[in-house]
Amino acid sequence: MPDDTTILSLPLILPAQAQKHVTHNEALATLDLIVQLAVITRTLTTPPALPTLGDRHIVAAGATGAWVGQAGKIALFDGAGWQFTQALPGWQAHVLAEGQTAVFDGLVWAAPSDKPLAVTRLGVSATADATNRLSVAAPATLLNHAGAGHQLKLNKATAADTASLLFQTGFGGRAEMGTAGTDDFAIKVSADGSTFATALSAAAATGEVTLPLPLHLGGQATDPVAPPDGTLWLNTTSGEVKVKSAGVTLAVGGGGGVSDGDKGDITVSALGATWTIDAGAVGLSKLADMPTDSFLGRDTAGAGAPEVLTPAVARAILNVADGATANASNAALRDRASHTGSQTAATISDFAAAVAATAAVTANTAKVTNATHTGDVTGSGALTVQPVAITGKAAVTAVGADYVLISDTSDGGALKKALVSDLGGSGGSPGGLTGTVQFNNAGTFAGAADVAIEDGQLRLAQVTGPTAPAANGLKLFGGKLGEMLVPGFVGPTGGARLLQPFIGVGPFRMWEPVSGTTASTIGASIAFTGTQTAAGYAEGSRRARLRRIEALVTTAATTAVAGWRDNLNQVSIGGTNAWEGGFSLVLHWGPATGMSNANRRAFAGLWSGAAPTDLDPTALLNVVGMSYYAAVSNIQFIHNDGAGAVTAIDLGAGFPKPSVDRANTYRLELFSPPGPTQLVSYQVVNLESGDVASGTVTTNLPATTLIDLKPSIWSSVGGTSAVTGVAVGKMLLQMEY
Repeated sequence: MPDDTTILSLPLILPAQAQKHVTHNEALATLDLIVQLAVITRTLTTPPALPTLGDRHIVAAGATGAWVGQAGKIALFDGAGWQFTQALPGWQAHVLAEGQTAVFDGLVWAAPSDKPLAVTRLGVSATADATNRLSVAAPATLLNHAGAGHQLKLNKATAADTASLLFQTGFGGRAEMGTAGTDDFAIKVSADGSTFATALSAAAATGEVTLPLPLHLGGQATDPVAPPDGTLWLNTTSGEVKVKSAGVTLAVGGGGGVSDGDKGDITVSALGATWTIDAGAVGLSKLADMPTDSFLGRDTAGAGAPEVLTPAVARAILNVADGATANASNAALRDRASHTGSQTAATISDFAAAVAATAAVTANTAKVTNATHTGDVTGSGALTVQPVAITGKAAVTAVGADYVLISDTSDGGALKKALVSDLGGSGGSPGGLTGTVQFNNAGTFAGAADVAIEDGQLRLAQVTGPTAPAANGLKLFGGKLGEMLVPGFVGPTGGARLLQPFIGVGPFRMWEPVSGTTASTIGASIAFTGTQTAAGYAEGSRRARLRRIEALVTTAATTAVAGWRDNLNQVSIGGTNAWEGGFSLVLHWGPATGMSNANRRAFAGLWSGAAPTDLDPTALLNVVGMSYYAAVSNIQFIHNDGAGAVTAIDLGAGFPKPSVDRANTYRLELFSPPGPTQLVSYQVVNLESGDVASGTVTTNLPATTLIDLKPSIWSSVGGTSAVTGVAVGKMLLQMEY
């Protein structure tokens, strides 16, 4: 007798065995495990940290810890530890975590969801059969997309087979669409499920659509509004079937047998009953042939059809004799009481002689040919007077071919006045607008677009980028520094220049590096923050060509600041009185070092502060100028009064925040007029790229009574331990008062 059962290897009670409860308990434990087998998971590779007594799991491949080497076995937690049982092929276990049953095939546990499910028949709330192998009984069937499109495919073996959708009532066919017995697509309908009528077919080879049966249009009372070409409809009001073709609505069919509409040279209307030849459609080529030397007219009395007239009939109608000309004695036209029109005098016989013989002509000929003349010359002709002495108090003397001299004979012939007349030009009306200065434009008057007389003074219009003049010449124009208009000039080589305003009125300051750390100063008191350092002068870039001094902090620190400033107070934006305030300022500058610091900051312009610290430019008070800081990607134009935050204006893509040491140089131009109405105009030039940004601000400005604004340029580290530096070029400040 064996010790264990054949299938489950349950321990048997042996003959004469003592303590029979031992093997009996083991058998019960095994049965408890496998009967109605359900496991929690089949995917774990490590035992749960806090298992519950009786927990069962199928050990996944690659198990570790207490489960190592037990892949595929059933693990049971009995309170003391994990017990493992090897499954036999065909065992089933319901996996609670998955809600499905897995089957052991001798190697692995597999569930239906692990691989494609292939069944021969499937019924969903219905019974599938040998023909309808998929049968569904439901209010609706949904075939959804999987993230894109979705196709329902009906495939047949040969063209003679059928692939279609059949619509049924009580399992009797009523409509079918698809390819039935052919590859041509068709839509068919049936009243009884046996006899089908084809309503529409589309040829597979050409796509041509055929309607084998009559087509009924439901119709509408009025024509559709702006239908596209090819639209067909029934107008129930007129009873006409219409089509839109080539932008024209045409009626199809009608009582006349031809649809209404434009038929080329003929227009058909009234349902084909009325045909009208279009105006101008019948040309001469469409008329009947006519004999040579004949006319189309009508000689028969009364209205009627045109007739072909012979020359004799035409002369009789016109009352002209055969062979008559305009001068013939027998010409009917000559004997008319009055004539209209004109005729060249040379074609009239003896006309000139007859006119010359008249008394009036003879009497006036002497006046024309007389050597001397008095009085006024009138008439429509031109009178040529030779350069001879003129009686009276003046004499005209020919001098050259183009002009004459007039002398006063009452004073012994002495030349008192001279009139020089250029005979080569031509007159004309003035050109341009009122006040425009006139000039000779190829012999005619023209107005200069940029030069005018205004209130008796010469006015030069403001011109941006004037063109260079021809060689050995100079052009004057109206220029602009910021928004301050000043005269400018440009020479043949280009490069427009502005004229310096008179510096004898109003305060004037200038600072410009000379060499090393030495600078030339007029009227300013300059101080540096950081180490004053010489910057080399070289060629190759705008920055290299600019005389400049650098202010540097070369030891990294979280509060590092480098800068340049004028310590003298005097600048204000406007003033209480009309004469107070007003200035123009030009600063040349560029960042030097510390450009890799993401929190880098810089400012250039007018500020009321003293020595700069590592300030956030957005918190500056009483300021106007250009700046960058951590939060921006482009340079900003900032301005602020004595409270609150600055107003920042992005200068655009042409002014990105500098990110490379000693690579960018700028010119800042500021202008503000005197008086109580405040404004500041700015123009910022990127000297390396040529980009320009400009504008005018009128709000959030320092008060007119604040007179301690000073030119200031500085850079700082924004709280990050780093080096920093700034380069300063020429400064020019001119104030109204």
